[in-house]
Formats: sequence, structure tokens, C-alpha cells
Amino acid sequence: MTVEPRFARRFVAMNSDDQHADADHRCVDCGKPAPTTDTNYTLISARHGWRLTRAPDRDGRRIMEWRCPTCWQAHRKKLVP
Repeated sequence: MTVEPRFARRFVAMNSDDQHADADHRCVDCGKPAPTTDTNYTLISARHGWRLTRAPDRDGRRIMEWRCPTCWQAHRKKLVP
């Protein structure tokens, strides 16, 4: 019997040499594509300001979500009471 993990993993490539590295680099709110960078760490730097968060999907599994700086500010305001 196979037991599914409580949290499914969605791998986020950390190296731009990976041919799929830019596949998920779009803002989940507005769809804006992320700027081209050497690594994902550069996206979340002060220069670019993108944010990567974990959130549950409809099935309760954890997924990674990218947000551009503008959408991150709006998302953050929704989180703070």
C-alpha cells in the first residue's frame, strides 16, 4: 500500500541552466512573467522584489507561488488584520 505524503512537493528550479527553470516564474495573481535572472535567489533580492510563498492548493497539498512586487504588496495587506 502506498501512502501519499501530507504535503506534495512542487519543485522550484534554483538554476537557470535547467530548461524548465522559467516555467513557473509567473506571478500567480497577475500572470506577469518574472525577469530573467541567474537564479531564483536573485528574483527575491531587493533589486527585483519577487516573493515566493507556500500555500495549500484545492486538494490541501502545499504548492509554491511566485508574486511580483506589486501583487505581493496587495497580498500582504490582505494577510494583515
